[in-house]
Amino acid sequence: RIDPAEFVTKWEAAKGDLIAIDVSTDEQVADGTWRGSLHYPLLGRTTLDKIVALDAPTVYLFCTGAYRSLMVASILTSLMGYTKDLIEIRGGYMGMQRCPFSTPFLTTSSTTC
Repeated sequence: RIDPAEFVTKWEAAKGDLIAIDVSTDEQVADGTWRGSLHYPLLGRTTLDKIVALDAPTVYLFCTGAYRSLMVASILTSLMGYTKDLIEIRGGYMGMQRCPFSTPFLTTSSTTC
């Protein structure tokens, strides 16, 4: 897990080379998400397969409050044998909203794949 402030620091330093995935519902994402994140709503195996197919050494996961992202990380590592680095952003989008450094990155749209 990573605190939102630490994630912001890594996000800024990476200049677009990090992958952040929002597994929130469509309705929740309409209320806001992280600018530049991918939106893979948790819709069962399809969502999990999309994450596994990504060619990235590290994937940051979040959702509105952190429950779904913890569940996705657990399923991928425990049941599907995912070996890449999955990092859950503590507190999810709500945690990011409380982090004063994240304001420029919060938006009401994301890239849905």
